[in-house]
Amino acid sequence: MTINKATLRQNIFNDVFTIVNGSVSDPSVRGKKWVYGTMPDVVSSKFSGYPFVIIKKAQVEKDNPVFDNSYSDKGTPIQITVFHTSNQTLDYLCDQIDAVMVPSNFSQFTFKDYDEDPGNVTLAGDNVHFRSMNYFVDVDTID
Repeated sequence: MTINKATLRQNIFNDVFTIVNGSVSDPSVRGKKWVYGTMPDVVSSKFSGYPFVIIKKAQVEKDNPVFDNSYSDKGTPIQITVFHTSNQTLDYLCDQIDAVMVPSNFSQFTFKDYDEDPGNVTLAGDNVHFRSMNYFVDVDTID
């Protein structure tokens, strides 16, 4: 897929979604959708259960002001959040995603930085662990 500035957000999302959805195996072997672009309705009868992955659209920000009014250029964040009721399986899935989120899988953009944020939340009465992984893409290299 060709990525250009006119379709940057959609192209980056599509590339990341395709790589994660096609390369990371669902440990529940459900044969149902488990990678999403937004939060699924966890109380719906159509909800396929845990684990699930949410990939947010890229947030294109070229100049990010920081505390001292200078500018930080970490890059454009792509957030991938994994939800599961088992912390051990959550760690396993995050490791699997890290293994495929490497520059060699993406020919048209490079990664500049990475950070993550773990947490817990109650969803539909379930205690759910989650981890948001933020991969920062260098959009300045894209024509």
